[in-house]
This record gives sequence, structure tokens and C-alpha cells, in this order.
Amino acid sequence: MSDSLFETFGEVIASYSRAEAIEDGELVDVTASAAALTGIRYPVAITRAAWAEAVAPAGPTDPRASARLLVVLLLLRSAIKLANGPTDTLSFRVRVRASPDEEASVVALKALCGPGDTPAPVITITLPHED
Repeated sequence: MSDSLFETFGEVIASYSRAEAIEDGELVDVTASAAALTGIRYPVAITRAAWAEAVAPAGPTDPRASARLLVVLLLLRSAIKLANGPTDTLSFRVRVRASPDEEASVVALKALCGPGDTPAPVITITLPHED
């Protein structure tokens, strides 16, 4: 930390890295799926809350989670392609059915692009109210 930042804010009290969030399960790393299935080249993770609503609404053993993840990633890629100029935040929506018998609901998602644990860019998919 630079001397002027330390003088202004003091010592760092706590930090929580992206790697720690993935290890703790707060973020689900979907980088391999994103790259293999959609061509997204940046590392991609989705928050546990967004995962529960958009990917696995029927619970952790949801058999349709893989298909829903693909839909979320394809919609993200479409939102990236349709963005009007450079941006670090995109909003998009996905229609989700917890089961074939239920009516679909719309889940709003937000994608943030910025530095992760290093200055290299990463993408994090969240619910709109999450930071």
C-alpha cells in the first residue's frame, strides 16, 4: 500500500480475495464452461445467490443446472456483443423454470468486469442488488 493511502486510511483490517470466495463457495467458478461453450475469454464466476436463482432454482442437485448455466452464459455473451461501447457493467435477464410443471420466472442478472486478485480482468455475474 502506498504511504499516502496508509496515512489516509490506516492499516488494512481485512481482505477477501476472489480465490477465497471461490474456495468458500460464495462464488462459483464457471470459467471452463464459459470458455468452452461460449468463447468468453475472461475468467467468469457467478455468486451463490445468482446461481441459486438463475442456474439451480430446484436446489443443489438440480438436474437442469448445466443447461441453465449454458443459457446464462450465452445471454451474457449476447449482452457483451450488444453493448453500446466500452462498459464494466451489463444487465441481462434469463427466464427460468424450476421444474417443467412450473411457470417460468424472469431473473435479472448483472455482469461486472474488472480486476480480480490481479489487475487482469474477470467477470462476475451477480443479482442486481449484490456488489
